[in-house]
Amino acid sequence: MSLEKIWSSVRQSLQSHAAPGVTSADAPELAEIRHDILEEIRGNVQELSAGRYVFPFNRIVVAIRPRTPAEQAAIQKVWLDDGELQAEIRSVLSRADCQYDKNLTVQVDLREATGEQDNGRNFTLSFECAGSQAVAASPVEARSPLTLSVLSGAADPASLVLSAAITNLGRLREVFDSDGQFVRSNDMAFSEVENGINETVGRTHAHIIRREDGRFALANSRRHDKTPVAIIRNGHSIPVILIPEPLQAGDVILLGRARIAVG
Repeated sequence: MSLEKIWSSVRQSLQSHAAPGVTSADAPELAEIRHDILEEIRGNVQELSAGRYVFPFNRIVVAIRPRTPAEQAAIQKVWLDDGELQAEIRSVLSRADCQYDKNLTVQVDLREATGEQDNGRNFTLSFECAGSQAVAASPVEARSPLTLSVLSGAADPASLVLSAAITNLGRLREVFDSDGQFVRSNDMAFSEVENGINETVGRTHAHIIRREDGRFALANSRRHDKTPVAIIRNGHSIPVILIPEPLQAGDVILLGRARIAVG
């Protein structure tokens, strides 16, 4: 399929799922916001013991400042009126194989646009337990920035300073599914070159999330796949499967046979 046909298919899909007045240019922005929201929620799954995980909250409050009237209309129609966001949150928690309150509620507050964004984004999340006050994002502690540097394999860029809420690692810059639908873009993209290393990197292999405390953690984007995602630390391998693993300087990220140094 040609690139032009792929984008045509993407535009048609976005338009067919958008609310009235939402253009194909608006829909990708909503997809990115939804992705970041779901990743932050998944990052709050806690490990109780070996093999046991729990999402300890029963209420999530999502505060969003729509950038445009069309974006606000889409959020109201699809996420609120149709209940799509709450359904996707439940789906994410189910796929994480964790215990969670089946009476979990999700409240979405649409706020007036102020031109200012929190941590470079236009939404905030807070988590609540019955009888407890909200657990909101705490002030981010000042930390030295972490840098990723490719040790083995060919990627663009070969070096990257972590700052974004989500940093995707995988093969190819833009990833589409078998139907030509856009899946995601990779911030550190390994090429299709055949060198015995790049071929072992999945197109949606892993991602790094910025946690509420300002630390970065490596997450497995394909935890049911047998291709390894791991951190090599002090000569020992730490598999990353269900729960994101915090990164620290000196770590080496293992994606298949590709290696990325954390400095």
